[in-house]
Amino acid sequence: MLIGEPGVGKTSLILKWVYNEWKETSINFLEHDCAQKRFLMDDNQLDVQIFDTFGLQRLRKVNINPFQHIQGFLVCFDINKHQTFDNVPKLIQEIQRYGRDDCVVVFVGTKSDLDHEVSLEEAQKMAS
Repeated sequence: MLIGEPGVGKTSLILKWVYNEWKETSINFLEHDCAQKRFLMDDNQLDVQIFDTFGLQRLRKVNINPFQHIQGFLVCFDINKHQTFDNVPKLIQEIQRYGRDDCVVVFVGTKSDLDHEVSLEEAQKMAS
């Protein structure tokens, strides 16, 4: 599942990785909450479902824990907006509170082609 503040680039990551599409403008992934990608890794076929967090708000409205079956999280922040990075600990707390004990968490700094407000050192410190 991709989580992060609105506008950090979660949907762009999904579109690029799953569909090999790139959009310059901000878009919302409202048509589908989930995308699927099949690929081979070490001669094993993997079927990956990728959830954008627009579906997360809808699940919360009906009081469902959307994290309970998620095996991995990509916690996204915009390296050009420090505020999105500052909110990462809150997202981690939510994963720890509601997620599986064995889930994998990966930090993803987006928009690396633009000016940086978040340094590599800050991101590495957060990840450790």
